[in-house]
Amino acid sequence: MRHLAICFFISLVNSFKAQTITIGASYDYIYAKQWDNMIQTYNYSRPFLENQQPVISSGFGLNSAYLFKSDKLIKHGVKLNYNYFRTTANSPDFKNSINLQTLNLGYNLLFSKTKNVICFSVGALGGLMNRRLNDEPFEVDEKRLRAFGIGGQLSASYQYVFAINDKYNVAPFIEVNYVPYYFCPKAEEVINQTTELVIDKSNTSILGFKIGFNFLFFTR
Repeated sequence: MRHLAICFFISLVNSFKAQTITIGASYDYIYAKQWDNMIQTYNYSRPFLENQQPVISSGFGLNSAYLFKSDKLIKHGVKLNYNYFRTTANSPDFKNSINLQTLNLGYNLLFSKTKNVICFSVGALGGLMNRRLNDEPFEVDEKRLRAFGIGGQLSASYQYVFAINDKYNVAPFIEVNYVPYYFCPKAEEVINQTTELVIDKSNTSILGFKIGFNFLFFTR
């Protein structure tokens, strides 16, 4: 998934002409109540572990967008964001890591005035969650256990643009996003090695926050 996002970033730079291309990076924070409950149950049922498993919360993002050419106040375009989250607990002879990767493909609607830009977006979110024990993939019956997920994401962001020259700008930004329904039926199996023991739902909602910076490239 990470390689797919990188290839998309490169293709943006090489393929589009006479438009605006954005590439950026961010610190990401998420809150998913159902996953937190699963991890708390995992910790409670394993009191012998020296260190408890942290919840899935902090990560980083690689952000890209393509803005269609327009001289109007309201502009629109498309985006593809890659995000990676990891939580690790180290105990003697036992290291447990849970990894979450997501891709967000969406449509952007921007309102820009001077250096201030407000963006609203809607899109699809796909993800992959897996687990590693002592740096080895977690397996059940000699098969890697993975939890694929899909949902829809809404987001709103604000960025302030600093002009470098007529071709390049840089813009720090903040963003709030929300996934009302993320379907990931094997999440509990990956996190806690159980099925419908913690909760009887195969979905969760996700509230997210981003802070980072974007580089804007203006092509002919």
